Order: sequence, then C-alpha cells, then structure tokens
Amino acid sequence: IYSGIDCGMAEKPSPSAMAVADPVKSQRLRANFDYLALVFSIGHAVVVIPINLASSLLDAQVGYVGNGVFYVFVLGSAIGTGPGACERLGPVRALALGMGLYAAYVLGTAFASTFCAESGPDDGCLAATTMQWVVYLAATVSGGLGAGFMWLAQSALFALTVDAVAASEGVTGSEVTAALASRFAVVFLAMEVLARLSATGLLELGVGVFATLFLYSVVGFGAAVGASMVENVPQRSRDAKWVHLNAVVALWSDPKIWLLSCTNMAFGFSAAYMNGYVNAAFAVPAVGAEAVSALSALTGVAAGFVAACSGSSSARRLLFVVSGACAVFIALSAGVNEVAISAAVAGPVHVGEAVQQQGDVVAGQPTAVVAEGTIIASCESCVTFDVAVTSGVFTMRKGVVVAGRERGVVHAVVPTPRTPSAWGWGLSLLYLAQGVIRGVFESSNRALHAELFPGKGTAGALGNNLVHSTVAFALAYFLSELLTPVLPWIVGVLGALSVPATMVARSMVKDVASDNEEGEESQALIVKDASA
Repeated sequence: IYSGIDCGMAEKPSPSAMAVADPVKSQRLRANFDYLALVFSIGHAVVVIPINLASSLLDAQVGYVGNGVFYVFVLGSAIGTGPGACERLGPVRALALGMGLYAAYVLGTAFASTFCAESGPDDGCLAATTMQWVVYLAATVSGGLGAGFMWLAQSALFALTVDAVAASEGVTGSEVTAALASRFAVVFLAMEVLARLSATGLLELGVGVFATLFLYSVVGFGAAVGASMVENVPQRSRDAKWVHLNAVVALWSDPKIWLLSCTNMAFGFSAAYMNGYVNAAFAVPAVGAEAVSALSALTGVAAGFVAACSGSSSARRLLFVVSGACAVFIALSAGVNEVAISAAVAGPVHVGEAVQQQGDVVAGQPTAVVAEGTIIASCESCVTFDVAVTSGVFTMRKGVVVAGRERGVVHAVVPTPRTPSAWGWGLSLLYLAQGVIRGVFESSNRALHAELFPGKGTAGALGNNLVHSTVAFALAYFLSELLTPVLPWIVGVLGALSVPATMVARSMVKDVASDNEEGEESQALIVKDASA
C-alpha cells in the first residue's frame, strides 16, 4: 500500500544511489525494518484502547491515579531504564520485553475491571475493591516501563538500520532516514486506526469490554513474540555504544534538542486538548457521541497521509510550516469563540428531563457543583446552551449531560456561530488539523531528530522526543483544571515557535559542518605547503 503513495514529492535518486554496493543486503535490511515497523505498530496499537477506557471502565479515582502513574513511569523509563535495558539486553530483546510489558498492561486493565464493588451503567464501576487498585496500578507500572523499553529499542534499531542501509546502497544517511521514518509512520498510524475501528466494531457487536481487552492483550503478546524474531543489526563503527544508560540525558546540554522540543510538546498538548476537552465539549454537542470515534479515525487517516507525503526534504520543510499553522488554527478556533455562563440547576431528576435553571445566568461566575445522577439540559424558555465539563467523569449527549460518578464542576457554554460546537460536521477541520500535527510529529519530526543527531546520537534524540511529548501529556493531565482554559493558546504558541526553532536547529548543524569543511581545507593546504 505504502509503495503506491509518493504525493509527487519523493526524493530523486542521487547518482551514487544508482550503483548499489550490496543490493541483497540492502533489500534484507529494508525488509527487516518493515517487519519491525509492523510488529511494533501492532504492539503499540492494542494499548490505545485501555488508555482511553480506563477512566470509564474502572472506578474514576482508580483510573485517574493509574493513568498518572503510567505517565510517570513512561518518563522514568524513557530517561533511564529504557536506555539501560537496550544497553544490557540489546535492542531486539529490549524491544520484545517492552512489548510484553505493554501487553501485560492491557491484560491487567481487563482483569482490574472485574474487581468492582459496585457496578454502574455501560460496564462502568462506581466503587473499586482493593484488588482493582492493586491490579491496575501494577498494570500501569508495567505499561509505563514497557513504553520506554519499546521506543528506545525502536530508536536504536532505526539508527543502526539507517547506517547499514546507507553503507550498502552508497547513499547519504539523511536520504535513508527520511524514507524509513516516513515508511514507519504510515504503518504505525494505520495500525492505530485499525485498532480503534476494530474495538468499536467489537463493542457494537455486543462483545464485552473484558473480552475485547483480553483479545487485544493476546494480540499484543503475539506481537511481542514476533518482535523477538526481528533480525539484530550490528553496529558498524567501533566507537562508543550507540545506546547507553545516559543516551537521553547526555543530549540535554545540546541546545538543538530543546529547539526541537517545541514540535514535540505542541503535539503532546494538542493531543491532550483534543482528547480531553474538544471531544466532550465540542464534538458531542455538534455531531453526537456516536460520531466522535469517526472524527478520531479521521485524525489518524490525515496523519497517515501526511506521513506518506514526507519523503523529500522540501516536503518536510513545508509540512513543518503547515503543522505550525494548524496549531495556530486550533488555538484561534477552539480557544476564543465561546461564552461561558454558570447556572445552578435542580436535581436529581430523571434522565433526559429538561431542568429549569435556578437564579440568573451570570457570565464568569463560579458554576454549580453537580451531585451524582443529576441531569442538566437547556431550559425550554431560555437560551439554549451546551455543557462543557472541566472536571469529574461525565457522559455527554447532544443537548443533555449526565453527571458522572464523581462530583464535578460544570460550565455551560453558549454556542455562537463561531463556536466549534455550532459547526456541525465542519468540526472535522479541527480533527484534520490535529491529524496534520500528528503526521508531522510521527514522520518529519522524527526524521529531523535523526538527521540532526546521526549515528550514536539518534537513539538519545528520539528518546528525548518521547520525553518531551510525554511531559506535555502529563502536565495537561495532572493540571487539567488549571491548564484547560489556556491549553489551546499553549498549542498555538508552541506550534508557531516550532517553525523558526527547527530552522535555527538546522542552521546550527550547517554551521558546524561548514566549520569542519573549512578546517579540513586548511589542514590540506598546510600539508600541501609542507610537502612543497
């Protein structure tokens, strides 16, 4: 499928590429990388579902704390244990171990859902047992560690494959880096979209959540076994190990890695904003809860297309600009076009019943704390409003909001013609914009990390890529009440800064390269004069 896509932007082969030094070896290396991309993508895709379902499937507090533990261990693993595992075990065995730990997270989530003291609607859990806490927290530790192992191992194998393919084909490493990064991103995103759609289909067919997660864990363990069959790519150079314990931290003194963080964190914050706020506050009132999964899938499809179009350096530069523009678009459209109001409501009431507002609606005033089971809807005699939830666990429906299992603060939002919740299916523009941002992050951005930190620096650079995006996710998660009002502006500012930041990072590499060339020329002249 991928080989039929080039968007008219593929790199023209260089003259040196016409004479391949070892075509058989090159073909074997590329086939091995394609196999790596497939098993890795499957192993990663199966984890998307339990992360999204945790807060609704488990007791709300268990899901919240568990997801926080997951993010903390992803960071710790990316910085320390992941590189250490790659150094001690080798990339292939570290990859298989990480994917096994990832699959164990899915399995643990499935079993944790069975330890519920009080069940709620839609397979939810109103109260957890001690075993649910123990099982799910152990699962999140496993998943967090596995994520670091997986990504650092994949980064090491990516760097080693680029080096080996470039040597066997007689081309530059940057040419191979771009091609392999794009190829990996397309497969990675396609598997995630397939996993989301498959889970939705299974649940619609009546397959329970436990059975769905158990099936996904089996697929994850199978992918881990498949990862152990990836062919190890030996390191050609005899200098220091390319993956070592301090591979990530060692680059923190290099300003280029912080310049690249703008793109990484823009993606992390935008994904957290879209998933944590836009889905509930805008998408459900605009198109209904049933259509949100379709919008999410649209993001994945757009990201895959963008990744497929990142084959040339000129295309990648253009895509960085487009990605920054999309971040600004999200900020302008989702951050300023709504009028918040507050209203105390009577409750509890029956599901679907319109609730009369008590008191005056005053913009900017604190909102009501809604008790469990309260249904909030627009009153018949006053202005219609949609409801955006900023804390607590809630089930959203168009025109009706069902308060969740925890007490939470509810803000009513008056839709205007410019408010995304009034756009209808025009809201898909936001999801397409997010798809562009993610497509650039997964392909062009990773390729740029590898280009600016070639060889032994690639694994550490891509490890920092994971650290930066995870920090953004974690901040948006832990500080959701504080950051949600300003989150779209954070996305817009980081997106706007990412374009000049990447340009500066590129120029720093060019300056170093030109200095080296001048030094070599000067040394050659000295030798020539001495011999004369």
